[in-house]
Amino acid sequence: MNRMMIFMQLSLSNGIFCKRPLEENIAEVKRLGFKNLEFNLKSVEVEDDASVHAAKKLVDDCGLKCLTLHAATLHVKDPAEVHRALYYGKISLEFARRLSAPVMVVHSNISRKLPESQRHEVLEKIFGELTLYAKNLKVKLALENLSYASSGYGKNVD
Repeated sequence: MNRMMIFMQLSLSNGIFCKRPLEENIAEVKRLGFKNLEFNLKSVEVEDDASVHAAKKLVDDCGLKCLTLHAATLHVKDPAEVHRALYYGKISLEFARRLSAPVMVVHSNISRKLPESQRHEVLEKIFGELTLYAKNLKVKLALENLSYASSGYGKNVD
């Protein structure tokens, strides 16, 4: 009989502390007793090499493990914005890789106000390219639903 070990790791998103400086933000996750964190990109002002190195150092200094990264987002209201959404997605994936986060959490980030045919086209373009990019970086994508108040496509099963 093959037994499968199932374990759960609990983490806290630092997104709830995004108004605080990054050092305080990450330290608060540790102070609250967590060993793992979901790094939310709204916690940094700029998603660049300098901020990823600072974030990595703070995460390491606090002895935290980054289990997931919550992607920077752009709410696409027009197909012309696809390139910017891809840019944010790819920057986020690079950030996840550098923080050694095996999973990046994403939303559809597509406006429900777009006609259905355009929503499908935009979703295919964005997720088709991001899926390949994530695979090359060895980061898995996790699709998260949007909040009830969101005007985005994907806030419920329908």
